[in-house]
Amino acid sequence: MGLIIASSILITNLAFWLINQSQMLFTFPLDGTDWATHIFELWALDKYGFHGLVPDWYNGYKLFEFYYPGWNLFSLPFLKISGNVLIASFVSIIALLIIILIGLFLLGKTQKFSKLQIIGFFAFFAGNALAISNFLRNGRAPELTAWAIFILLAALLFYYKDKNLDYKFLLFIPLFSFLMLSHFATAILFGIFLLGFFLIKSWKEKLYITACSVTSLALILFWLIPLLRGFSTTYVSTLNYAVRFYDNSLFSLGLNLILPIATIILFTLYWKQKNYSKEELLFYSPIIALSLLIAIRFTPLIPILDKLYPGPPAIFLIFFSLLFLFNLEFKSKYLPALLIIGLALCSITINLYSTELFPGRTQFQQEVIDIIPHIDAKYIVAGEGPEFLNWGIYTFASIYYNKQTPWGGWQTTAYTSDYQQQVESTYDALMSSNCIEFDKKLEKLNGNEVLGLGQMCQTLSVCGFKEKISTESVCLYEIDI
Repeated sequence: MGLIIASSILITNLAFWLINQSQMLFTFPLDGTDWATHIFELWALDKYGFHGLVPDWYNGYKLFEFYYPGWNLFSLPFLKISGNVLIASFVSIIALLIIILIGLFLLGKTQKFSKLQIIGFFAFFAGNALAISNFLRNGRAPELTAWAIFILLAALLFYYKDKNLDYKFLLFIPLFSFLMLSHFATAILFGIFLLGFFLIKSWKEKLYITACSVTSLALILFWLIPLLRGFSTTYVSTLNYAVRFYDNSLFSLGLNLILPIATIILFTLYWKQKNYSKEELLFYSPIIALSLLIAIRFTPLIPILDKLYPGPPAIFLIFFSLLFLFNLEFKSKYLPALLIIGLALCSITINLYSTELFPGRTQFQQEVIDIIPHIDAKYIVAGEGPEFLNWGIYTFASIYYNKQTPWGGWQTTAYTSDYQQQVESTYDALMSSNCIEFDKKLEKLNGNEVLGLGQMCQTLSVCGFKEKISTESVCLYEIDI
């Protein structure tokens, strides 16, 4: 009964947020989430092709040269069918959730889970607060794609965990290839899981697994080689997302301390139930080791693991925590029931207080939309309004009005550190009202117009730039002194 109640709570929560996010079918999401960048690159893939030159942002960049294309390749057929990038983006999320449910059904069969347990697993995996926030509202669709593939691969590994490998294991090759094309952090985490599977197999099977893994890598060399050659030149290569493991906020402590410890405790109970099997310990040892390293905040100091950041490892540990939990046999039914109901209520409470609803079209957004058609040259967005819309503006203007900019949305793999510094110094000149210097720097970036927000309109006016059009909170200026 406890699992039924908890699953109902979380599935209702998932349905609510899906319905809320479905507004993107008709209303372009201008808010400052990852949706803007991913929608833009899906549109760009259709228009310019894989590795095509995209002139709309950053004075031109090569699409997917240094970024994973998995979700975009998965979603492109939906775009071809619908002819609408918003419909394609939302439908892809529904499709990925269905794939996750299918994958968990296959996984559940290997674990002898009941249908209720499989539904409960799906409810806790897809309907938890972190998944809702990251994948639905913040639009981290590439990572969701990777988790869908991860679960299919997990089902395959568990199917062969206690069996000899045969020709059907060759399915591993395309799945692992697509996982690596979808999200690097999830691929690293799968590698940790795969290590445990590798350790328990015979030498002959180890060679088979190695050959399949190498073949998977070979299939994506067309993308991987250019990435490895030039990645160090990108701005994103200078960023250190691993420092987020040192965040001491309550939510971060929950993800990076309580969750890893809970995973270790649940494994210990599971292992005891398995009579302290050496094979079970060996199989799960890489996962337990990762849990410990996260709990003691050691992953940022280890090569390869230092490329991780809190979100993906948390989803990884949630997956295995659920696996251990649903395999446990409890003498008392009341305590586990209260525990999972409490977790479900806690999860939706987090969404209630920390996850923003899809924003309706506001007056400020409409003012921005009304000004965009008047842009006649390469432009940048500057200033702050009542909402952060900058990434959404760049995407909306490119897709619907064919406007180009020397800047763009949040795609830190598309430009170099030098270019980042050049753009940053241009903005600094404007913010400090160094008008002549700003004019020179923007011209060097091939820019000629500024879409100003809020108080920035006053700065542009004081600089003596030519006003083209303005509204209550938004303006457009031609930069010419």
